[in-house]
Amino acid sequence: KGNSVIEAFYDEIGSKGITLKQTDAIGMTVGSCNPFTKGHRHLAEVGSKMFDYFIFFVMQDGYDLLFNKHDSEQLIKIGVQDLKNVIVVPFPNNMISYSEFCPSYNSVAIRHSKNFIGINVYELGNYLVMLCKACNINHYISGIEINDAVTRQMGLHFKYICELNDINFIAIPRIKNNDGKA
Repeated sequence: KGNSVIEAFYDEIGSKGITLKQTDAIGMTVGSCNPFTKGHRHLAEVGSKMFDYFIFFVMQDGYDLLFNKHDSEQLIKIGVQDLKNVIVVPFPNNMISYSEFCPSYNSVAIRHSKNFIGINVYELGNYLVMLCKACNINHYISGIEINDAVTRQMGLHFKYICELNDINFIAIPRIKNNDGKA
């Protein structure tokens, strides 16, 4: 599995004429981004300012997807096209899925339960660490989740796993909508 994602990463940067250097600061995030939101755009903007390159790994999986894989990926690419150092890398053929690594992620009842604890995303986190190391990525950006208990726990687990593996985990606050809500 890992080799296909790593190949997709190097194919995508190669198609853009990018040659990475050991000294490049590279950040990343992972998400379904389906739909691509102002929050996802905010992550891309922050990452593009902080790093030489910011990688958006796209996992087209989840209980609430609105678009098919191709359309979603195109919308993401359109959404970041002005950020020249942001690179969108879809996971090939849905090879990584929430259902595989943490099935409770796709349960609407669990996702909306304020009392839910216990999601285990260590296997997925370890996979992301392997990906970071293979692609010379030293930084992982995540939005601070305030509404979804499962996603919030996933972020906390990723933070812990990243820190154990010398990957800088950066949690950024949500942007506010016009109505002042995050």
